[in-house]
Order: sequence, then C-alpha cells, then structure tokens
Amino acid sequence: MKGAGAVSLSESLKWLQLRMARGILLVIVAAALALSFMASSAFAATTVEVAPQKDDAYKEIQRGLNEARDHATTKNPYVVKVAPGTYTIGKRLLIYSNTTLDLEGVTLRSDPLKSGNMLRLGDASDKNPGYFHKNIAILGGVFDHAKHANTCIKLAHGKNITLKNVEVRNTKNGHLVEVAGVNGFTAENCTFRDQIQTTGGTGIPEAIQIDVLIEKHMPGCLAEDLPSKNITIEGCSFINVPRGVGSHTAIINQYVKNVTIVNNTFTQLRSEAIRTMNFYNCRIEGNTIANAPRGIAVFGGHRKGMFLASTPSKEGGIPTTTPCSYKSPPKNSKIVIRNNSIKTAGKDCYTPSEPNDGIYLCGLSFGKKQKKTKDSDAIPAGNYYVSGVVIEGNTIK
Repeated sequence: MKGAGAVSLSESLKWLQLRMARGILLVIVAAALALSFMASSAFAATTVEVAPQKDDAYKEIQRGLNEARDHATTKNPYVVKVAPGTYTIGKRLLIYSNTTLDLEGVTLRSDPLKSGNMLRLGDASDKNPGYFHKNIAILGGVFDHAKHANTCIKLAHGKNITLKNVEVRNTKNGHLVEVAGVNGFTAENCTFRDQIQTTGGTGIPEAIQIDVLIEKHMPGCLAEDLPSKNITIEGCSFINVPRGVGSHTAIINQYVKNVTIVNNTFTQLRSEAIRTMNFYNCRIEGNTIANAPRGIAVFGGHRKGMFLASTPSKEGGIPTTTPCSYKSPPKNSKIVIRNNSIKTAGKDCYTPSEPNDGIYLCGLSFGKKQKKTKDSDAIPAGNYYVSGVVIEGNTIK
C-alpha cells in the first residue's frame, strides 16, 4: 500500500527516463561537499549529471545550472557535473549561488561565430547589490575562448568564488578572468594562457583583472562602490599573456584588501607579471617570473583608471559612504614582497620606453585637481603615496 505522497517504482522510473532523455541525470548524494565555503560543515549535495548530445552544448549545460539555480541552498548545494568531452557553446553560461560546476575532463570551446563571455555570475539583468552570488566553484576543465574580444569569465557581486584546476585560454584584447565586487575569490592550480593583444588594442588585459564596478569596465553588471577583498591566487601558471594578475583601475579611498599571490609561475609576458593599484594588506611571495618586462609593480595612484566613489553610486543608484575628497593613504599599507624569483626581458607593450624593473613602487602627487577624462574622474589634488612595503629575499636578474 502506498502512503500519502508516496511515488510508485514505475512512476519513479518514468521520471528518471524523462530526465535522462533531456541529457540530465539528478542524483542525491549523501556525501560532504569539500568546498572552501563549507570547510567546517557537511551537507548532503545534489548532483546533476549532464551528458550533452547536441552540437551546441549550451542549452543542456545551462539546463543543469538552472536546476541548481531553482533548488540549491546553503544546506543543499548542487553539483552540476558535465561528462568528459569537448563541447562547443554558443552562449555564455550563467551560474548561481550554492553551485559547483564540475568540468573534470571537459573542454568548452566558444563558438567562433558567436561572441561574448563564456561564463558569468547570475543574469545580465540582475540588479541585486552587494556580494549576492555566493558559494560557487568551478572545478577542472578548459575554457577556450576562440580568440573572441571579450572577457572569458566575468565574476561580479560574488562571495566565496573558487576556480580550481581550471585552464582559461585563447582570448583577444580582453581578460581571461575579470573580478569586481567580490568578497572571497580563490584561483588555485589554474592555468591562464594565450591572450592576444593586437596593435592598437584599447584594452589593458591582465589575465586576472581585479576591477571596479563601473559600467564602462564591467558592462552588464550593476554598478556599485563595492570593494573586492579576500583574494587568493595560488599555484597558478600564467603563460603568454600581457599581464598576469592585477589592476589598472581603482576607486580613491577604497582599497582592495587582503590579497595573497603566492607560488605562481609567470612566463612569456609583455608587461608586468603582478600589478597592484590601491591594495592594502597584500602578500606577494614565492612566485617565479621569467621573461617579463617588469616583475612586480605597486601603484598608489595613476593618471588613468582612478575614479570617485560617486561614479558607480550614481550609475547604479546605490548610496556610498566612501569620501570623494582627498584622504591620506595608510601610513602602513601592509604589502609584503618576499622570496620571489624575477628575470626581466623585453619591452613593455604599453610603456616601451620604460626600463626593465624587477620590483617597481610608484605614488603620484597632484598639485591641483585633475581634469576628468574618458579614462579617469577629476581626481582631487593630493599625495597618493605608497608606504609600508616590505621587500626582502627576492632574486632579480
């Protein structure tokens, strides 16, 4: 006798066959999900298995991600596991909170005839402020951007976001990964390679760019004065890219905080391997840099890429408490550059007249208010210095 709400075996089999016919198999797994955002807790996870059958795998994979969007919670996270293979996707994938995308053994290739990002947090129409998209991981896999002139992976308004054992490659005049307004981003044992920077290309594409939430720099994302913080780049390889990790934009009086860049390798670069701009409490240690025009650069300010907090506040309609007047930078920025191996070579593709520097520190002092340009706001007069940087144990050739 069936109890109230019970489902017969035949009904269950029909449901399972339907799901398999759609290319998705839903499995309840009573195992602990070992993700950084659940380090101290064990919850049952729901696994959605996707075995794409169509030439364009976008709809089948996105269907699995939508399943997670509709049902995943902190206590019941979802894993969307794609069957090993090489697949073309014609649209960007959208990933949502409490979701792991398992791409072990998978290569995703952007359709050469299409354009856009390959992956982003949430919908382009999303108007949720703050660190909204939370507890998201990408495990394994290759993202091949097929030489499109866009950012490959765009991460904004997020919390506890992880890329582990992921390869991102083959973009043109764009970033491989762009992070803005994220609290807790980790890239671990990943490979970032093969960014094409064409002559006259307007972008300054770091492989991993830590950006600001301004419409011009993060189109399709809600503008907000929302700082990025708690960022770790560890054990990654950066090969044949203009710049490795860093920033060429900043909000004055708003700092990127708690950044760890350790034990990475950088080879075949055309500008800095690591570039910080308005960073506070940053550790750069144990990295190997070879064949880069400049190894590590620390900027307190710059003539380009500096914005007032009022700009994203007005664009997004979200109030800010960050002052727009000049405030002295911290006397101790708590930046440590230690035990890195740096070998410089070649001319910087953006500033070819500059010498090769192993480690470069730069502040700027403006005697009068700067004029607003297409690249910067009207920055107040003041001394945007760098102070409290510890440099020790580095090898520079």
